[in-house]
Amino acid sequence: AAAAAAAAAAAAVGSSSSATAAEERSAAEARYCAETRKLVFDVVEGLAGHHYERRAEGREAATTQLAARTKRLTLEAADMMGEGALPVSASSSIWIRMAEEQIQLWRAMITGPEGTPYSSGCFVFDILAPAEYPNVAPKVNLQTTGGGSVRFNPNLYNCGKVCLSLLGTWQGDDGESWHPKTSTLLQVLMSIQALILVPDPFFNEPGFERNRGTPEGDRQSRQYNETIREGTVRYAMISQLHSPPSELQEAIYTHFRLRRTAVLEQVRGWAAEKENSLRHAEAMNALDPYDEDDRFESHRLTSVTEPCVQCLLKAPGVMSVIIVEVVSGFVIASSDPLSSAARRYAAHVPALIRRARMLSDDDEESVQLLMSTRKHEILVMADHKHASGAALLVI
Repeated sequence: AAAAAAAAAAAAVGSSSSATAAEERSAAEARYCAETRKLVFDVVEGLAGHHYERRAEGREAATTQLAARTKRLTLEAADMMGEGALPVSASSSIWIRMAEEQIQLWRAMITGPEGTPYSSGCFVFDILAPAEYPNVAPKVNLQTTGGGSVRFNPNLYNCGKVCLSLLGTWQGDDGESWHPKTSTLLQVLMSIQALILVPDPFFNEPGFERNRGTPEGDRQSRQYNETIREGTVRYAMISQLHSPPSELQEAIYTHFRLRRTAVLEQVRGWAAEKENSLRHAEAMNALDPYDEDDRFESHRLTSVTEPCVQCLLKAPGVMSVIIVEVVSGFVIASSDPLSSAARRYAAHVPALIRRARMLSDDDEESVQLLMSTRKHEILVMADHKHASGAALLVI
């Protein structure tokens, strides 16, 4: 009876833990969607370094302004601006930017779906609507290739070529080809998301599907995925954070800020898999973003961190400044070396933010919310009893 009671108690604890984990995942998903949905589509002044802008087909498309193309692209843009038109999920989203003065040039970003070797990576595609669009398919080129060093998929060449039947660059059935009246740019991007960024891209190679489920096929697929995982972390994560396209910068930073815990768990999990080759394990450990937190959190603040610190230090009663990431409590920078106690204190910042919003300015704990914008908040906290103070710039 005692054993049965213990088993029942253990089951109850396990059920409670599972429910809590599910609730946390649901909350994280809701927060991700709420913060990123407003960033998925935008019309921008220009798209610097666009793949097609200076190429012959791009120059031809720019000099030929056809009313049919302009009308169609305008309608497609309007559709994408609609609520829920673009897929938004912590697992995988599509982000689009259109050039205001060159409506034929678009840039899109797809975040790699969970459960694939592309998971959480940011893959950027440049798109050209030719002069004859929509009577002809658009042209699409992958920009995330590590400078031509990685072929991310049998359908994604290291030169950026995208092989897809919808684009006429891959052999497919008639029903999969471009149709002027019904096919759209969004359809192309969703096809890339669903048909190319898949769990086992090795089998996208013609003729390789017959080996799926065989020991040799599984071995080759895993080996193929190892290279893609490394490329995803190196070029679709770290490189994007170091040098993001300016028009997608906020989207990229927001994505990685909200997905930080999941990304770190994922990359460390990839590195720890027992089936890894020695080469892959070593490569993944060297790329582990947990060991290079600055790449995910503080690099984007390089130009503003020091001025903010110095400015806040001049405020009356402020003795030290700590810059802290709002979701994780990760310390990005500080005016003084931090003790372990200070780091533990910083870890409570997310909860502190929530509490500060509920406190009045004259509360006895002297916590004041001085400024709040969509991008950041500044909190100044003073401990009058111990005549000390600390200012937190919460990004």
